[in-house]
Amino acid sequence: MSTVWNYYKRMVEAGSNSELAICKFCSRSFNIPKSRTTTNLLEHIRRKHKEEAEESTSTFTGDNDSTNNNQPKLEEMFKRKMNLAVRKKIDRKVVNFIANASVPLNVVTHPSFKDLLGTLNNSYTVPSRASIERLMREQVQCIDESNKKLFADEDVNIAITADSWTSKNASCSLLAITGHALGKDFEDRRNVILDCVPLEEESHTSEIIAAKVLETLARLGITTERISFVVADGAAVMVKMASDLGLPYIHCCAHLVNLAVSASMNYPMSAQALRKVKSIVSRLNKSGKMKKMFRRYLKEEQLPDVIPMNDAPTRWSSTYFMLCDVLNALPAVEKLMHAHRMAPFEDEEIRVLKAMKVFLQPFQTMTSQVCFQSSCISMFIPVGKLLITETEKNLVDARREGLHFGEQLLEKTKQYFAKWFNNQHLRLAALCDPRFAHLDTVLTREEWRQTVDHFISMKVSSARSEETKETVTKQQSARKESSVWSLLTSPKSTDAPSKTVRLKEEGLQVELQQYSIFLNGDEARPDPAEDPIAWWRSHRDRFPLLAETVPRFLVAPCTSVDTERLFSSAGIIYGNKRRGRLSGKNARLLLMINASGKNETCRPSKAWSQRDIERYGNVGDMADVYSTSDDDVEDEEDSSEELE
Repeated sequence: MSTVWNYYKRMVEAGSNSELAICKFCSRSFNIPKSRTTTNLLEHIRRKHKEEAEESTSTFTGDNDSTNNNQPKLEEMFKRKMNLAVRKKIDRKVVNFIANASVPLNVVTHPSFKDLLGTLNNSYTVPSRASIERLMREQVQCIDESNKKLFADEDVNIAITADSWTSKNASCSLLAITGHALGKDFEDRRNVILDCVPLEEESHTSEIIAAKVLETLARLGITTERISFVVADGAAVMVKMASDLGLPYIHCCAHLVNLAVSASMNYPMSAQALRKVKSIVSRLNKSGKMKKMFRRYLKEEQLPDVIPMNDAPTRWSSTYFMLCDVLNALPAVEKLMHAHRMAPFEDEEIRVLKAMKVFLQPFQTMTSQVCFQSSCISMFIPVGKLLITETEKNLVDARREGLHFGEQLLEKTKQYFAKWFNNQHLRLAALCDPRFAHLDTVLTREEWRQTVDHFISMKVSSARSEETKETVTKQQSARKESSVWSLLTSPKSTDAPSKTVRLKEEGLQVELQQYSIFLNGDEARPDPAEDPIAWWRSHRDRFPLLAETVPRFLVAPCTSVDTERLFSSAGIIYGNKRRGRLSGKNARLLLMINASGKNETCRPSKAWSQRDIERYGNVGDMADVYSTSDDDVEDEEDSSEELE
C-alpha cells in the first residue's frame, strides 16, 4: 500500500457512495478517482504539509519496523528521477575531475565526496571505484576511436614523438607517444596523445620500446610507412628505436638547447656565482620569516612584490628565470643577505650574472618559439644559426669572466648543432618553410642549390617508383589477355625516365625557381612569427608540385614538448603520497584523459605576456654591463701591472 495513506484517512460520502480521502493535518477532503491514483494527494502533502509529514515519517517508520523495513522516506517519494543521458554526463565529469585534480580513485567512496554530490543533485548516485575504472576505459576507447578517424585518411602525413619516464619511487615507468597529422588541404596540424604505455619490463631497451610503438600504431591502424619522422630527446634507446623501425630521427630542438646551456653553466666563475644565487633563493623559499623580511625590503626599494623561484636541475630555463628575479630585485636581495650574514656578491660576480642574463635571453626566447603548438622541424636550422649569431654579437662587448662564459656557450652551441646543420631532412624542411627558404643567413647559396637538387631528385625518384608499379600492373594484366606473338611487337622497357617523369622534373625545376623569386620579392615572405601551414593553405595553388611534398616536412614538431608536459602531469599524480600504489594501467587511463582535455590548450602562446617581458625580457645590452667607470679603472690597473 502506498505510504500516502499514512497522512490520509478514507471515508465514504453519504448519498453518493463515492470514496473520499481526508487529510489528517488540515481535514481537507479529496475524491479518490476510480484509477486509484494518488498523485494529487502526494502533491497536497508536498506543498502544504511537508515539514509535518517529515516529522511524522520517523514515527511511522519506528512503529512499522517489525512489519516493513523498506518503507521509503517522503523526500525519496518526491525525488525527481535523473535520465540516463544526464547521469552519463555527470559520470564523465567525475572521471575528468579525478584525472585532472590528481585525487585518488577511491575518492568516490569517501562520505564527504558523496555528500557533496548529493547536495548538488540528490538524485545522483556516485559510481563505485570499479565503475570509475570502467568509465575510464570507455573514455580512453572513445579517444582511440577519434584518433583512428583522424589517421584513417591515407593522404594524411604523420609524425610521432616519444619519451619515457620513471616515477621518483620507481613504482611506475611510462612511454608516451604523441601523433601529429597534416593533410594536403593544409588545415591546422593536429597534435594528439596516441598512448601512454606502462613499461613493466626490468630493462627498457630499444627493442622493447620499438615493440610498444608498433603495438600502439597497429591499434590505431597506422603503418610505419606513413610515418615521416620520429622526434625525441637524445637518449640512445630512442635513436636506436627509430633506426630499428626504419624511421628518420630528429633530435628535440629544446633538448639540444638545454644541453648546450647546461654545459656552459658548469664554467667555474659562472657556477660559483650561480651557487650563491641558488643558496639565497633556496633559503628564502623555505622560510616564511625570510619571505616577510624580503617583501619588506622590496617595498622599501619600491620593487615589484616577486619572490624568486627555485630552479629545477633538468630545466635550464628555470635557472634563467631565477637569475632574472634575483637581478631585478638585487638591492632587496643584498639587504637580505646582509641581514642573515651571508657572503655578499662580489662586483665581478654581479657582472658575470648580468652577462649571463644577456647571453641567455635569446636562448630562452627561442626555446619558447620551438615549443609552440605550430612549430615545425623547419625551424631547427634557423634557430641554431640565430643563437650562434646572437652569441657572437654579444661577445663583442663582453669582458673577462663574462667573455669566458660567452665563449663557452658559443662553443657548446656550435658543438651540439653542428651535426644537425648538415642533416638533409632538416634542410629540406627549411626549404619547404616560406619563412626561411633561400635566406643566406640560414644556408649558403651553394647549400640551397644542393638542397633544391636533392628535393628534385627525391621527387623524380618517387615518380619513377610509382610509374614502375603502374607499368608492372598493366603488363601483368595485359599478359593474361595477349598472345605470345605480342612479345615481338611490344616495346622494350628501358631505364630512361618516361616523358611524364621528365615533364614533371622540368615543371618542378621551374616551380622551385618561381618559389625562390616570389619569396625574395617585396613583402612576399611571411613573418617568422606566422604559421607556415597557413601560408601554404593560401598559396598551394600557386605552387602545386611543391605543395604535394610540403606536408611531409611540416607535420613534424620541432620538439617533443607534448610528451614532456604529459610527464609533468604524471609527476603530479605520483607526487601525491596517496597515489603511490597506482598501477601503470590506471596511470595510463588517467594521463590519456588528462591530456585529451588539454590537447589544444597545452601550448597556447609562443609570445611572452607583458608580465613576463617585464620580469625576463628587458635584459639590456652587453655594453651596459661592462661600461662602468669601475670597469675602466680595473682595466687601467691590469695594463699598468703588465707594464711593470
